[in-house]
Formats: sequence, structure tokens, C-alpha cells
Amino acid sequence: MAEQNITPIPSELSFRVSPRTMQMLGRENISSPIISVLELVKNAYDADSTRVEVIFENTSTPDGRIIISDDGEGMNLEDLRDKWMVISTDNKSRSSITATKKRQKVGEKGIGRLAMDRLARQVVVRTHRPNSPGIELLIDWDKYEGDKGELNQISHPLHIIPTREDGLSGTTLILTNLRDRWTQNDFESLYKDLSLLVAPLTQKVTDFSIYFESSNAPELTGEVTSILTDVAEYTLVSTLDKSGQIHHKLTHRSGDIVEDRRGWASAFGLSPGIMPHCGSLQFHLLFYLRDAKSLQDTNIKLSQLRDFLQRYHGVRIYRDAFRVKPYGDPGGDKDWLQLNARYARGRYGVRAESKWRLAEGQVIGTVLITRDENSDLRDQTNREGLIENDAYNDMKKFLLHGIQFLERERQKQVRGEKQKEKSVPAPVPVDESIVDIENRLSTISTELREIAKSPSLFWADTVNELADSVDKVRLQPLKNLQTTVEEDQLDAEQRQTEYQLMVGLSTLGIAITAFGHEIARVINNVQARTRLIAYALGNLPTEANPQVDKDIQVLSESAGQVQAWGKFALDRVRRDKRTRTYININQTIRTLMEEFRLPLERDHIQVHLNLSDDVPSFYAFKMDMEAILINFTTNAKEAMRYEPIQQRKIEVLTHFSAISQEIKLRFADSGCGIRSEDIDLIFDPLFSTRTDDEGNPVGTGMGLTIVKNIVDEYNGSIETIGHGKLGGAEFNVYLPYLHGRSKHNGRNGNRLVD
Repeated sequence: MAEQNITPIPSELSFRVSPRTMQMLGRENISSPIISVLELVKNAYDADSTRVEVIFENTSTPDGRIIISDDGEGMNLEDLRDKWMVISTDNKSRSSITATKKRQKVGEKGIGRLAMDRLARQVVVRTHRPNSPGIELLIDWDKYEGDKGELNQISHPLHIIPTREDGLSGTTLILTNLRDRWTQNDFESLYKDLSLLVAPLTQKVTDFSIYFESSNAPELTGEVTSILTDVAEYTLVSTLDKSGQIHHKLTHRSGDIVEDRRGWASAFGLSPGIMPHCGSLQFHLLFYLRDAKSLQDTNIKLSQLRDFLQRYHGVRIYRDAFRVKPYGDPGGDKDWLQLNARYARGRYGVRAESKWRLAEGQVIGTVLITRDENSDLRDQTNREGLIENDAYNDMKKFLLHGIQFLERERQKQVRGEKQKEKSVPAPVPVDESIVDIENRLSTISTELREIAKSPSLFWADTVNELADSVDKVRLQPLKNLQTTVEEDQLDAEQRQTEYQLMVGLSTLGIAITAFGHEIARVINNVQARTRLIAYALGNLPTEANPQVDKDIQVLSESAGQVQAWGKFALDRVRRDKRTRTYININQTIRTLMEEFRLPLERDHIQVHLNLSDDVPSFYAFKMDMEAILINFTTNAKEAMRYEPIQQRKIEVLTHFSAISQEIKLRFADSGCGIRSEDIDLIFDPLFSTRTDDEGNPVGTGMGLTIVKNIVDEYNGSIETIGHGKLGGAEFNVYLPYLHGRSKHNGRNGNRLVD
């Protein structure tokens, strides 16, 4: 070999740390060998490598070894001595971006190299710079056993090695005399963590790949990649850009694509100009059905899919393409978006329509953030997740907005499939078959009686008895059918009563939710004033009488308000409201708005009633009309939450058309309005974009669904205007009227006019 010009190097190097500190930082501070391997792979990433190989050779035997090799920038003597050999160096904090590829460094505190001590007793470190001789360092960790030893007393052999034949740079770690015997479960766990180390749902987030090889687990050997990604029912890609624009792109397995675009303020009903605190985001989500039917056109077994989801389900966060723990961890905050809680609420709510709600075990998701673009998404001091500040809550809002979009589209798909099933021609009704049999038996009975009239027939009495038997058989099915119809009618009436009660209770819940703070405020007043009065009565000087009188007055008023709200709740479900009768809709509106007057005034909402005197009384359930008004009012109150107080208005109009014989109810507000692309969705069950300050969904999403069901029951119609007369949402409800009287044919039947 030709002599090479190299810089003279020392024959030994020492870590600049005491032996006891070395033990504490290494074996005693790193919990498992799997984490140790992950730390070394992160070091390779920080070295700007494009590929890292993790190879296990005969690790079930004492002669086994682990080789971790990368094609990164490598180290020269100064790097090795002044950075790598200095434990807990602040090099990463001084320079958080890599030199060549400008990556955000992911290694923490410069202690990743101590993972080698956790893995093996001896390590060979070979490192090269491009087209240069390399350096080989031999480390014997057993030298650090025990508590004795001072700084720099322990050294390790160092010498040069030839330039790589390909002239490339990189670092190779050869670990021998391993501390652990690796099992099949260990390899599977490591492979899983390696596959999660780089975001699996993105196409080349970075030019970085991991190769895994084990002679004891040959089935895992190869490039570390995600599996079973092509059988997802839906793939959702959501982005939030710097200008606050949200874009959801949903791709069904069939290839159908649906997109949704909206601004941040519009998406969450906020004042124009409000921007998210979290910065730009990317969200990728795979949704699986977890059933055999969804795999019929694939070569994948259901057991494989379930095993895949068992290992990978959840939504994880990646900063600069590396995991932010504990989000999505089985032992950490696995369901941090509370998807299972949302699923349970949908499943056991008023209407159990949860087929389109996402459960945490059905999804694999990644959230991509960066230190530069998402500076307010900061780590907690204990590094156990992100600080739950405004930026964190806005990130959750964005993610749940995309999930709700997927759920709505899933809902449409399910309903579409059901509609297709309904379009299939129905079989011949059973009662038609009964009638046909009855007619045939009637013919036989008639013929038998004709035969019995013959004077030569000596057994005429017997034939007549036979005809009587035929008549009995003929008439009995019709009697049974009549009984069944009567029972069904009674059952339908009972279901109608139950339905009316459900409407009332659901609407009451919506109203109480919307005005619940009124009750809490009143109760707090009652309790506070009661305590003050009790104290005052025990120490009552003459001059305190006016204050006591004032407190008693406040207490009395507050108690009256509680009583009023209690009466309001009970009035909504009174039996007479569940009985169809002639009602004056104008009077219903006046009464209800008077009951809402105080809470609406406290929110500075002005109510204008424009009620036509020629609107006739008509035959209906009072509870139905109240439900429509309550749901419109609570929605309007929420829509005006961020509007200037002087602009908060509600207008209610009624009109009767003698030509079309329709009663018109118009309800308009000055809130944020409805986007045109949402108008067809607002009546769908569970559709809601409302969230609380922490990004959790609030509201039932059932209010307008109830309104639509009621209007349909009356054969009416609803016209929705996203931005109407007052600038906000406007609803025009048309209810047919003829002679003021209608009959209802069962819970889901039509209301037929006399």
C-alpha cells in the first residue's frame, strides 16, 4: 500500500468524564437496548447520512455482534477528540442545523454515543472523511466498572486506517461482547420502532433510509418500510399553510377524491383575521374498516390487517421527520385526540349513527411539524410531550377538523349505499298472497255448497260442514291480519309519542347546553349571597341593614331565575306539547323568545319579531315548533359569539300565503354565516365544526338534524341561505297548510291533509 500523508495522531484518547458519571449516563440512564439502537440511528441522521444499516450477527450467541454503519459526514481527529469524546457537549444547542443537508438535529444533549455502553462491553469506532484515511478507536467499557477513577485517567487505543475504496465518508460502529441476548420479540419491537422513527405516510420526507438485517430474524431483513398502506378505506392529506388556509384532500380506495378548502376563521366561526398560533402543519391519516369485506379484492388476510393496526394504530407527531413522544405510544398518550371518547359519544348518543365515526384503533396518522415553522409547539421541560398552550390547542383543532371532514364523507357514503339498497324492487307484500289464498278458498267453498244442493246427494250435510270449515280457514287469516294491523297502528302511535319525547328532550339538552352558564351563574349568586347573609345576620349592626336587604333581593331574583329555568325545562316535555292540537305559531314564538330574553340580552343579542297577523292556527305538535325555534336560536347565539356586540341581531318573520297555502317561518341572524360548500352538510347528523379552547369538539351536531326531521314529517321544506338579510345564516321554513288540519300516519309516515 502506498504511503499516505496523514496528520500525526495520538495513540490514545480519553472521554472527558469520570468513570462513575460514565456509568450513570450510559447503562444506568438508558432503559433498554432498543432505545440504545434508536439513539445511534439518530446520530447517523445528524451526521447527514442518507442511509444507515443496522445489522445483527448471531446475537443469540456469545460471539454475536451489532454493526451500525452510515454514509454520513464522518469525523476527523478534532471532531472525535473535541466533540464526540466530550460527553453532554452543547454542540447541538450551538448548532441545531446540520452542516451539509441543513437538517434539524434530533439527537439530544450529545449522549447518544453512550448508548454503546448499554449495548456492549467493547466497541470499535471506524470513521472516515471523504477521500481521507480513517480513524479507528477501540473502546473497552469494562474499564469504567466501579466508582474509582478520575477524569482522563482511562484511555482507549487510537490508530489510523486506510481510505475507503469508494472514497466516501461515514462511520461504522462494531459492538461485541453484547450485554443482552436478543430474542425474536426484541427484533420485532426494534423493527417496529425503526419503521416509526421516520414518518411512514410521507413520500421521502427526507433522503434518509434504514436497512435492517438479522441472521436470527431473516423475515425482517430489508429496507424498513411501512406495510399494508394500500388497503386503507380512506387516505386523508390535510395542510394548514402560513396564511391560515386549510386544505383537506380525501381519497377513497376506489380512487374517488373529495376536497375541502376554507380559511381558519371560517372553519371555526371566528372573527375575520384571526390566525392559528400553531403555524403551518401537515396531517396524513389512513382509515381502515377492520373487516374481511374490505379485503376481498386484496391478498391480505384480516388477521394481518388487525395485527398491523395493533402495532401501528394511533396518531403520531414528527418534528423534522422524527418522533415526538409520547403521542401515539401504547404506553404513552396513545389516544391524545380522544377519538375513542368521540366514537363512544356517537355510538350511545340520541341517535346511534356511529358507523362513520373514527375510533383510534382504525387509524394510522402522522402530524408533521418543524422547529422553524412551529416554534410555539415547544417541549415540556421533562421532555414528556409538548406544552399544552394555544399553539398545541390550535393544532388539535386543525386535526379534528380534518377528521370530521372524513367522517362526514364516510357518512355520505354509508347513506348512499343504503339508498341504493332501498331502490331494489320490493318483494310482493305478504297480505297480497293472503288475499289470493282467501279468494281461492272462497271459490272452493262456493262450489262445495252448490254440490250440497243436489237432491241425490245423501251426504249433503257433510259437504256443508266441509264448506263451513273452508270458510273458517278462509276468514281466519284475514282476522289475524286485521289484528296485526291494529296492533301495528297502536305500536306506531306509541313510537310517535316516544319520538316526540325524544325531540323534546334532545332540544332541551341543546338549549341547556347553550344557556348552561346562566344556571351556573345564578347558582353561584345564590350560594354567595346566602353565605353573606348568614354571616351578616350573626353580626348585624344597624348600619348593615341596607346591604342585607340588597343581598336578600339578589338572592330572591337569582332563586327566581333558577325557578324559571326549571319551569322552562319541565315545560318543554309537558304532555300537552306532545299532543297534536291547533297552535298559533306567532304566540309560540313570542312566548319562547320572552323565555330567552334575559340570556340573550346578557349576550347583547337584539331580537326583532316580524310576525304577520294573518298566519292561521294549524294542527301540529307544539313541541315540534318549539324545537325548530330553540335549535335556530342556540345556533344563532353560537354563531354571533365573536361578532361585535352592537351587531348581534336575530330576526324572526312569519307569513301566510293563501295561494300556495303555506306558512312561512324565516329565522335570520348576523353571525358568521354558512359557507356555500357546507349548506348541504349542516342537516347531517353529527355535523359540527364547533370546538372548545383546547381543540376538543363540542356540541351534539344534532340540532339542525332535528329541525330537518320535523319539517320532513310535516311534508315541509327548508331553504338555507349562507349569508342572508342580516349577514349571517338565514333559514326559510315552509309548512303546508290546508284547512288547518292534518293527520299523521305513524312516526315515519306522511301527514295527510283532510
